[in-house]
Amino acid sequence: QGAKLAMRNCTIDGSLGYGIDLEYEAHFTAFEGNTIKNCAQYPIVSEDWDGLLDLTADNTFLSNGHNFIDARCRDIDMEDHTTLKAMPIPYYMESGLWISGGYKLTIEPGTQMYFKSGQNVDMQEVVTLVANGTAEKPIIFRGMEDEDSYWNGIKYHSTKQASVMNYCTVLNCGEDTEGFHGGCICIYNDSRLTLTNCTIGKSLYYGITLDGVELLGRITHSNNTFTNCAGGNIWLESGGT
Repeated sequence: QGAKLAMRNCTIDGSLGYGIDLEYEAHFTAFEGNTIKNCAQYPIVSEDWDGLLDLTADNTFLSNGHNFIDARCRDIDMEDHTTLKAMPIPYYMESGLWISGGYKLTIEPGTQMYFKSGQNVDMQEVVTLVANGTAEKPIIFRGMEDEDSYWNGIKYHSTKQASVMNYCTVLNCGEDTEGFHGGCICIYNDSRLTLTNCTIGKSLYYGITLDGVELLGRITHSNNTFTNCAGGNIWLESGGT
């Protein structure tokens, strides 16, 4: 706990468990050019959000039992502008994400996040989300298993005008309860968002749920694709049809 280490050009091979276990408040001051291979479990497990941010893409992960970066951190109160880097393997979001703090969260093009069953992303009002992928490198939010409505999707509350989701793929999510019909992306209250070139689908319920009719004037959208949303592409929870 709280340890710091610079790790460059090292090989970890053949662990019966994890390659690296980052406990709470542990940090890499550098993590470059390393290879983690043939580990029975995950190559990296991180209990701390900041530990994930230390990783860089110029590392190699081969033939591990679960070739994902296991992120076990859910409640994140950002204290500065933050970038989640694209890695050569996906992140496994075992605990989902609850993100707050009045700063900008940038997700790099090509980032892949696979979510555990029943988890979600909860984006709070004060967060500016910049998930600006490209056609060649979309940002992927999906279930660990390729099942319809496997996880509970993105609960989006951000009121920041600069928030954007561009070339994002959001799949395998959506939930339905007695009080709320949830889509892969649920947009609430006074939220603002530019949503362009995204693919949304594989939901047993809806693609997008809008909390109220006033959101139709607060969401800028174009060139989005819905696929296999059994309940419909968009559900308006209240205020109109």
